[in-house]
Amino acid sequence: MKQAELFDDLLEAYAGCGASMSNQVLYKELARRGSVEPEDLERTVPIGRSAEQHSPVKRRIRWHQQTLRALGLLERDEGAGRGHWRLTPMGRRKLT
Repeated sequence: MKQAELFDDLLEAYAGCGASMSNQVLYKELARRGSVEPEDLERTVPIGRSAEQHSPVKRRIRWHQQTLRALGLLERDEGAGRGHWRLTPMGRRKLT
């Protein structure tokens, strides 16, 4: 999958939700849409100096979340707990 496609699919997943979404729900939604393969989400490889096992696909998705946040299109939902994100008003306008 190309980076730009995943970026767009991520935005559309948040737009389709209409509320905040946890990372776990986002991963499932992207797999349902065919943006990522479910097996790839579960595949882990050693990453970093510590060589701890992590999913490179989930890392890439979270990286895109941070890019959307930096652009002002996505924000953390403080009331929903850790790992919950939602579109900002500017993000919703950008999609319509």
